[in-house]
Amino acid sequence: MTYLVNNNAATTLAAPITTSTQTSITVAAGKGALFPSPTGGNHTFVTLENAAGNTEIVCIVGRSTDTLTVGVAGSSTPNSGGRGMEGTVARAWITGDIIEGRATAAIVARGGNAKTAAELAAAGGAALIGNTAAGNI
Repeated sequence: MTYLVNNNAATTLAAPITTSTQTSITVAAGKGALFPSPTGGNHTFVTLENAAGNTEIVCIVGRSTDTLTVGVAGSSTPNSGGRGMEGTVARAWITGDIIEGRATAAIVARGGNAKTAAELAAAGGAALIGNTAAGNI
């Protein structure tokens, strides 16, 4: 699973998101191409923001033209578990609210990698190397 990113992915919603469990997001016509097209368990994060300054981080696992599919990283199946990520709240949004591909705290904390060190080690079949003090330097 790989975290995907495109520069300057920003537009508005073309249709409202009416429930906190909705897994389909429609962006302004012709603007879907600004966002990555995750497949095979790859994903990206987008941030929704309204005029009041409320935000929600959403995991996107697919894109078809101007429609983004919400899901959980590692799966391409629509899943409302991809809503309200990183401590944000899944909520309803209105047409015209902002949607952008932004760096999130979790991705930055992982050095731009969507996997933790333990996940990377498990995927590679390697054990993590411990750091034990062995004396003075």
